[in-house]
Amino acid sequence: MWLSEGDRNTAFFHAKASHRQKINHIDRIRDETGCWCDKPASIQGVIQRYFHTIFTSARPTREELNEVIETVPTRVTSEMNRKLLEDYSAEEVKAALIQMFPFKSPGPDGMPPVFFQRFWNIVGNATTTTVLQLLNDHTFNPSLNFTHIVLIPKCQKPDTVAHFRPISLCNVIFKLASKTIANRLKPLLDHIISPSQSTFIPGRLITDNVLVAFELNHFLKNKRRGKEGHVAVKLDMSKAYDMIEWDFLENMLSKLGFHNRVVSLIMLCVRLVTYSLMLNGMQFGFVKPERGIRQGDPLSPYLFILCVEGFSCLLQAKEHKGDIRGVAVARRAPKVSHLLFADDTLIFCQATKEAMRCIRGILEKYERASGQLINLDKSSIFFSSNTSHEDRMEMATLLGVRIDSMPAKYLGLPYFVGRNKRELFSYVRTRVWQRVSGWKEKMLSQAGKEILIKLIVQSIPSYCMSCFKLPDSLLREIESIAANFFWSNTERNKIHWVAWDKMCISKKKGGLGFRKMQTFNVAMLAKQGWRIMSNPNLLISRILKARYYRDNDFLHAKIGYNPSFTWRSILAARYIISKGIRWRVGDGQSIRVWSDPWLPRPSTFLPITTRSLFLPDLRVSDLLDSENGRWHKELIEGLFCPEDATLIQSIPLGQFNWADTMVWHYNKNGKFSVKSASHLAQSIALENRSPLDGQCSTRSSNWQFIWSTKVPNKIKVFLWRLCREAIPTTSNLLRQRCVVEQACLTCGVDTKTTKHVFLECSYARHVWALSNLPWKVINSWQGDVSILLKQVRKSLDDAQFNWFAILCWRLWGRRNGLVMENKRYNPFYCITYASSLLSDFLNSVAVKPSVLPSRNVWQPPDRESIKINFDAAVFDKGNGVGLGVIARDWKGTCLAWRTMIIPNICSPEHGEALATRLAIEVRCHGRWTHCIIEGDCLQVVNKLEKKDDDLSLIGCIIADIRSLLPLHHHTSFCFTRSLANQAAHMLAKSAMGSAEGVIPPVFLSETIRADAPLNNI
Repeated sequence: MWLSEGDRNTAFFHAKASHRQKINHIDRIRDETGCWCDKPASIQGVIQRYFHTIFTSARPTREELNEVIETVPTRVTSEMNRKLLEDYSAEEVKAALIQMFPFKSPGPDGMPPVFFQRFWNIVGNATTTTVLQLLNDHTFNPSLNFTHIVLIPKCQKPDTVAHFRPISLCNVIFKLASKTIANRLKPLLDHIISPSQSTFIPGRLITDNVLVAFELNHFLKNKRRGKEGHVAVKLDMSKAYDMIEWDFLENMLSKLGFHNRVVSLIMLCVRLVTYSLMLNGMQFGFVKPERGIRQGDPLSPYLFILCVEGFSCLLQAKEHKGDIRGVAVARRAPKVSHLLFADDTLIFCQATKEAMRCIRGILEKYERASGQLINLDKSSIFFSSNTSHEDRMEMATLLGVRIDSMPAKYLGLPYFVGRNKRELFSYVRTRVWQRVSGWKEKMLSQAGKEILIKLIVQSIPSYCMSCFKLPDSLLREIESIAANFFWSNTERNKIHWVAWDKMCISKKKGGLGFRKMQTFNVAMLAKQGWRIMSNPNLLISRILKARYYRDNDFLHAKIGYNPSFTWRSILAARYIISKGIRWRVGDGQSIRVWSDPWLPRPSTFLPITTRSLFLPDLRVSDLLDSENGRWHKELIEGLFCPEDATLIQSIPLGQFNWADTMVWHYNKNGKFSVKSASHLAQSIALENRSPLDGQCSTRSSNWQFIWSTKVPNKIKVFLWRLCREAIPTTSNLLRQRCVVEQACLTCGVDTKTTKHVFLECSYARHVWALSNLPWKVINSWQGDVSILLKQVRKSLDDAQFNWFAILCWRLWGRRNGLVMENKRYNPFYCITYASSLLSDFLNSVAVKPSVLPSRNVWQPPDRESIKINFDAAVFDKGNGVGLGVIARDWKGTCLAWRTMIIPNICSPEHGEALATRLAIEVRCHGRWTHCIIEGDCLQVVNKLEKKDDDLSLIGCIIADIRSLLPLHHHTSFCFTRSLANQAAHMLAKSAMGSAEGVIPPVFLSETIRADAPLNNI
């Protein structure tokens, strides 16, 4: 057993999380002859015969395999195989477990991933041992690969087995092993899989295929001239995962270049599977398959696209021979012969009978070798406008598919956009309405509605928004549906106390942080523009450049003649990129000082100084001292105003001549993000409004005190409504022109303002008297409610303000009960109820103490390593930053130290990066082989551990550090707490007293501990 009985019982005793199990009830089904079967035994027999037919079949012959395999090139290099052949570690297994969704449906063992995640301290050792035995020793208990199959309906009224999708519920132990293999394989797929395949590969998006397909379709739709037409064939594979032949998969892996040991491990995971069917909550049958990969196995998607690569290679081989020719939208555009997204395939070629016969032959070869079948009922063909009707009929007959005047959708999005865009995209509004309609009967608080709107309602249109500019009227309808749901539970609309535009403002500025759909649509399209501009080698980038801006760049491209709707949509969002992009200084040769955005200061990113008439062609490289890697201080101070000069000299510079890079300013890492672009678009939209439109949003500039209160979310939303005067008191209802009784039902006073409900009413006074809160603080009501709450927050501590907030919420609940149901509560009951609610909430959110020991003392390295600590200290007088570096061995003996002063920095992170570079220089001077570079700045350590290019402001310094690392030397970066980094911190502070700011490395004999004074230095 992989887990002892005692450990298993202990783990189950502690486990409290429930799990979901996919069970579908099937009452009747059609058999092979089309007759209805309604008896359980008959239903089981039909399903079992169906899966026995799918999972068992005759193997393809060697000749049939070779017809496909011989066209596949070897793409896996020896370096890739070296990475794949390294022994798997326990850290990789644990990382795979963390990545798994906690409540995925469990397999035959009955335990979802959350069980292992929460009780890893109990089951972790046994689980890791079992998984590593499979990964490293290729030994595995076959019972752990036993799998349940459940049937998920693919349509509204399924009546045959083919209308169900078989999902495999694997044991978590096996899924851990499979996901660990997938994590190693995934980073290499970009170099193995052809650019035409865009699914499951890091760096490739589904929208790339959508944009390419839409551009090609727009070209075919408008091609009316020429003797030779073009054709697009849309293919659909039947039971794509379940029909893959194992021999074909194994031969594909070997031909691509995977090592035999890697192939044997993958095939071991594939071949050892056994199935039982779950029907109506019961298990029956036993199937030992001879082909197919499982839907539900983390490794299956990657194995599938490796198999489909054989189909892609067949098409490429015929294209190289000239039997088929791809479609190019312009003269210099790349020819596209096919697009793949998993099993969704589009083939583009010339509209000739010879090409159709060639495609038919390719499909037949691929079907015989791989076992997959093309579903001709769901496949279709589309011709360009210059193809005659007779030729269309003949070619469709040759291929055996139906003719479509225009395919409806591709990858879930419209394949063609006409004039009536509102009607075309109305399905988005319908989906939103269907979701909201199902929630209207639930009694949800407004905090719960807020979560549903943000996570579901506003995410439904996001996929469509990433490719198309939706009509503003349609987006306003979606916002109206969301607003009606937030303010009302019924079909009858209630008062919208706060306008939706104001609710879309961030919570810090007085809103609720909902998305403004128009600006979010623009931000999603700006993401496509950013990808096109920053990745010119993408297929869609090359197509659009050849079609629309052949001799220009994206930022200066024009709309062109007869543009597609996707190109119009992307250009509509280009102004966002122009407003947020700037240059990061490298060697400065590409940046013009007066006209290019390069200063890290929005919104123009240009100097305030106006000297462009005297030096119009001045480059940033002219301001650099390239020999020393510094700015020309005298030149800069002579050319620019003091504010510009100080800002320029604080820009980080690298020691090497790195190229200038375009970065996104509104994200710290320099990479584009939809969130920051959406905020930028919304701020631009607010700037274009009149000053009266923003008065309410700026009435209270700081709203953070509401959302930081430790009370339930529904009470936070109530406090927000209270500050907004968005609660139905008599005075507020009268402003909405509602006829109500003005006398208070408790004390009879002829007024019911917000102040009266919470302070002046006799019932409220009794409650505050029993609350033990200072009455003078609470009764300091002057003007705005938000001002009162701010004053109360400043005067009370955290616990008192939490108590105050809950009592306000309870007073309002008591008032509603009195008005609506004539319920009268004793003030003691109000206090007791509020106290119980607060106590239960604080207990539920109590932070458990960390089980990890906190290391506040410097830890020595092992005997073979040297530990180098670094730190930066910012001086109070604004005289720059001090850097400190100290190197020590396993005994704590100081081997070297160094300090330095830097006059101008842009941020504390800049100083920490410079200290890290200084630590690398000390390491190179000492010529130590094994080093640990340790600091207390987590941001810098994380940047150094990542392998991708850093586009942040300090990216040049990060690139310097990576370049300075000696080859074949082991260097690791780690984070430590400030208390364990005191020696480096004290050296950084002492840099102010060092001569000329720099002390060369000095070797000392004294032993310096982390907490020892450095008076001897």
